[in-house]
Amino acid sequence: MMCSRLGLLAVLQLLLGICGCSRPPAATSITNSVGMEFTQIPAGEFSMGMPDRGEENPPDVPEHQVRITTPFYLGKYEITQRQYSTVMNSNPSWHQLSGGGEHEIDAVDTSSYPVEMVSWEDATEFCHRLSDLPEEQAAGRHYRLPTEAEWEYACRGGKSDPLEPENIPFPDITPQDQKPIVVKDVGSYSPNEFGLFDMRENVWEWCADWYSRDYYKQSPRDDPQGPASGLFRVVRGRAWVFTGNKLRYPRDPTPASHKCCFLGFRVVCYNK
Repeated sequence: MMCSRLGLLAVLQLLLGICGCSRPPAATSITNSVGMEFTQIPAGEFSMGMPDRGEENPPDVPEHQVRITTPFYLGKYEITQRQYSTVMNSNPSWHQLSGGGEHEIDAVDTSSYPVEMVSWEDATEFCHRLSDLPEEQAAGRHYRLPTEAEWEYACRGGKSDPLEPENIPFPDITPQDQKPIVVKDVGSYSPNEFGLFDMRENVWEWCADWYSRDYYKQSPRDDPQGPASGLFRVVRGRAWVFTGNKLRYPRDPTPASHKCCFLGFRVVCYNK
């Protein structure tokens, strides 16, 4: 009798799996209706605020343990000019033929360059409009800027070891070629351990958080969201104009309305 019950249970479990009643495993990558690719970043713990190997941090950036308690999807690349234009019907970028930076680009087609000249407010509006697209609503996908903790955890590839300092030298400049290192197509630099590209190259990136000098000293251990208010937003990463420069910690307080030719963003995809 017991054996027959166990056999019936096994049959029921098999049927539930066939009819799709069991929950499938989460996808490790997503491509949305605008062609944006996302990688699943696993939950984990890391030392936030750790400087590059051989460098030192300012006093207001102490190392502290942070735990990301839930996996999340982060863009593999920075938002491109093409993707921004598709959603916002405009391309504010300086690095395009009509943007003022035509003398500093190496290609006629800049659609795969990261979008820049976008404020924090512009980036947030992009997330709202992308979330409102019919295809994204049908898929149950929503978008937002990453928190600073999510951004750094993703940048470090989930590791708590010091990153190697970047030392990409500027090319020799000759009278015949006055071009310095410039912004490049997204994905031009090597990916990190999570398969994310250009986290510390190409353009700086907006985060969701307000900025506070003392926040690292009082940040909660689990999923810190940043201060409740402030005067500035957090910018993280590094940009083409700073490549080869040594920075003690790539973090910058920036007015939400600020726009410049080396500041862009990437986004998180999530389901409510």
